[in-house]
Amino acid sequence: MSLIRLIMLDVNEAKSGLIPSRSIPTALYAVAQDANSINTFWDKVREIDPNLHEHFIANEDSLPLLEGIGDGLLVVNWEHHCIESFQEYQPVTPLGIAVKHNGMYSLDDLTVPYKIGSGWHIVDHLFGGD
Repeated sequence: MSLIRLIMLDVNEAKSGLIPSRSIPTALYAVAQDANSINTFWDKVREIDPNLHEHFIANEDSLPLLEGIGDGLLVVNWEHHCIESFQEYQPVTPLGIAVKHNGMYSLDDLTVPYKIGSGWHIVDHLFGGD
């Protein structure tokens, strides 16, 4: 399983940990659903992937790290309404489709479109490739 480090920053809180790279659209879906903090982010994630939060907790960094791993790094910053992506494979855009997941398998026939509002700034630091 390919992994990416997810970093979440809020006014008085910072967390980082590993999630499967296939979950990037799930994280973007949660932001698009008006998650306004780390806690509400996980509430929105559970709507389409009930086990992702537990995966994150099991792979949470003891101290928040601003360092990529595996496929890179995804930063969600609520204080500045900014999403930054440092990875090669999945361009981050305001429009996308998340795939529901049951904890073991993607439910490919159950997709959920999302649109991140204009109040968010997205910076996609695409790297790698030839």
